[in-house]
Amino acid sequence: RSFVLPKSQRSNNWMSRDSEPLWPTGVVPLVGGDDPEEQEHLEAWCRQFVEELAGSESDVEASAIEPLRQMAPHATPHSLRETRLLVDHGDREVMQKCCAETFRIKALAAGAMLMTVTLAAWFLFKGASTFTSGQAHPSLELAQQRWQSQYGARRGISDETAAGRRPTFVPAITKYENYYDAANPLRIKPWAQRSQNYFIIIGDWGKAGGPGSCQYAVAGKLQSFVKAQKQAGKHLLFIASVGDNFYWTGVTPKAWREDWEVPYGPNNVTSALYQVPWLAVYGNHDFGEHDPYAICPHVYPIGLINKQAYSGNQLNQDRNPNRPDSTKSFWMPDYNYHYEIPEADLEVIAVDTNGKMDPNLIAGNAKARGIADDVCGGRSVTESFLKAVAKAGDDLVVERAKKSTASTVLIIQHYPGLCPRALFENALTPERRAKVRLICAYGHVHSQRCDVKINGQCMDVLSGGGGGCCGPMVNLAGFTAVHLDDMGGAHVDVESPEVRMAQDTCKW
Repeated sequence: RSFVLPKSQRSNNWMSRDSEPLWPTGVVPLVGGDDPEEQEHLEAWCRQFVEELAGSESDVEASAIEPLRQMAPHATPHSLRETRLLVDHGDREVMQKCCAETFRIKALAAGAMLMTVTLAAWFLFKGASTFTSGQAHPSLELAQQRWQSQYGARRGISDETAAGRRPTFVPAITKYENYYDAANPLRIKPWAQRSQNYFIIIGDWGKAGGPGSCQYAVAGKLQSFVKAQKQAGKHLLFIASVGDNFYWTGVTPKAWREDWEVPYGPNNVTSALYQVPWLAVYGNHDFGEHDPYAICPHVYPIGLINKQAYSGNQLNQDRNPNRPDSTKSFWMPDYNYHYEIPEADLEVIAVDTNGKMDPNLIAGNAKARGIADDVCGGRSVTESFLKAVAKAGDDLVVERAKKSTASTVLIIQHYPGLCPRALFENALTPERRAKVRLICAYGHVHSQRCDVKINGQCMDVLSGGGGGCCGPMVNLAGFTAVHLDDMGGAHVDVESPEVRMAQDTCKW
């Protein structure tokens, strides 16, 4: 039979029509009849028992709630709406205990949920507080302050001045995207006949503290070579720089002029290299204490494109407004990019492979890497970024193999053994495989030689003898010249006396 609370036990003090209901809308597990007023009185009565028993420390017999436990698996929203509580006046104590036990179970569950949400929110806050509202974790903030006190503050993307404020928060990437213009933005103009054009490859050239005698010697030899080629009716398209552009631990404002502008003369009208574009990639010595945020740009962004942060000192001005105006011919639009010169039937693919190397090699030495890791928030942060960039480089290589129409393709990156030749060639269409001449160029080892020849043609070229490292002698210093031909191919010169100095004659 249905139980309806006797009116003698009802009290208007037990209920409030404005109070929150005990049950979700449409679900009334305790009802006193079909009359809404009867249901409301019973709910108020049960509410009072819940409130009174919540403060009680008395135990509740398990047998009191066993009937509810047995019924629960079979309950449905419909049955809960329609079921009447079958008790009589003698069962009121059981009902009271059931109400109390139900309340305690719900209270414990709600408490556990509240604790879980609170802890999750706390951890989320601690993680996000590093970069929100200009606040950083104390240890990270201290490391960044030490770096700025030694190397000077940099202007971030939201800074009004060069110091004092932190930049806008940018989340760390989960996938790196390459953003750049590939359609000959430097307006490189080949001469009409393809065989009249050539390009230079050089690496490991920017000596720390200013050019030494070997860097000057290689730069002088390069200038003389370009002058001679011009007299012979040859046109220099660009210089490909394969990394370790600025020793030991990244470029400084002073190094742009001392290590690049002075020895090579890109802005000197009397120089043979005047306004010749440089297409460059990062090497391991290009990271470190002088360019720490290059491997964690989201921590201190100085540029932002498509919501992706940039902070590398060698990147172009659209990502790095701190770069001097005099460096516009030094081209690094992204860590990975490609450059098309269709008039010369030529394409350059530049990829950053630092994320594939031993992490201890990045930044040149343990001190420099430690500084970079500290200001970035840890080794895991910097490694995650470098690996994401390397993955984006592989994706670019596959994409260009499928889309490129150039007969000669140059891939530049920093390390011997890491040229993605197989990745590129396996992605070529069958009809393209026999038509493409792929040249891999790299540095890191301070010498000049052809590592792989096929049918008498150099395919993999080591060109790390630019003179920036290391003493007392650079083994075989020099650069590489690649001459295009009229058949869609190219001839690589890395070992002739015109491009390479005699062994152990270049004093570092």
